[in-house]
Amino acid sequence: PLANGTTTLMFEGVPQYPTWARLGHVVDKHKVSILYTAPTAIRAMMREGDSFVRESNRSSLRLLGSVGEPI
Repeated sequence: PLANGTTTLMFEGVPQYPTWARLGHVVDKHKVSILYTAPTAIRAMMREGDSFVRESNRSSLRLLGSVGEPI
């Protein structure tokens, strides 16, 4: 992303505290269009169901990238 001149938002902290909805709120607040995260986080979100997903708009999000470890 940086090599292509994109703006990068680095989130420091626990993405699921106090709930997984926090990540969606960060996406909304900063209008994130591409989200890279570890497969471990994606699997954890999938285990939680989709109720937290409905708490955010995520209209800016175009791509979810899996990085850092094998799927």
